[in-house]
Amino acid sequence: MAEDLRLAHRLRRAEEAMDRDRARPADLDAVAAHAGCSRHHFVRSFGAVHGETPTPGRYPSRRRTEHAKAQG
Repeated sequence: MAEDLRLAHRLRRAEEAMDRDRARPADLDAVAAHAGCSRHHFVRSFGAVHGETPTPGRYPSRRRTEHAKAQG
């Protein structure tokens, strides 16, 4: 249980990093470093939690669209 909470916190940090840099395609190695895990483990964990991958064209694209809608 505690490990799940730590993973959720690390994934949240990675999401925040992707949101800050949403104008650029996600550098998965750098984002995984924010989560404190390997690229492979990050992509698997992110997909399990969010039901979509953090690869360019999925999560980052959806977040950019949501941000644009919220702005105007």
